[in-house]
Amino acid sequence: MYKNFAKVLANRFRFIIGSVISDTQSTFVKGRQILDGILVANEVVDDAWECKKDLLLFKVDFEKAYDSIDLRYLDEVMHKMGFPVLWRKSIKECIGTATTSGLVNGSPTDEFPLKRGLRQGDPLSPFLFLLAAEGFNVLMKSMSTSQFCHGYKVGPDATTIVSHFQFVDDTLIIADKSWANV
Repeated sequence: MYKNFAKVLANRFRFIIGSVISDTQSTFVKGRQILDGILVANEVVDDAWECKKDLLLFKVDFEKAYDSIDLRYLDEVMHKMGFPVLWRKSIKECIGTATTSGLVNGSPTDEFPLKRGLRQGDPLSPFLFLLAAEGFNVLMKSMSTSQFCHGYKVGPDATTIVSHFQFVDDTLIIADKSWANV
């Protein structure tokens, strides 16, 4: 029964995820391709090379990304994004009631509840991870607005500013080369 309910929720997420996830995330969102972000990042590097401008690139790969999601944090993110209480309760029920067991010397142990993390292969997991990762986008926008981090200004007129791209659990931070940004 869980698998069917999770598929229904995942199908609903497919339709709305693009409206709540920023354009910096290019994976698991309908109409976006992972290569789009990579191509734009490549163009930024080419621009810096051609204009002989210094550039800071910092790649972050979240280790065991799905396993590290705190369920209270995910619920808070969904609350801040304006998800209805019924959605949040449904998600909390789906991921918060999961149990697992291990094998010790070939024999299964008693089941125990999972306190954190998303299950690999679960149809909801990619969308829920995107919601959790959106917190980083909000943080980067706040840092840029408060002048703590200066994104890279693209082109000779420097009207477009690029600060980061997200590819599910990989993040590429792009900024002007400066000690402040480091």
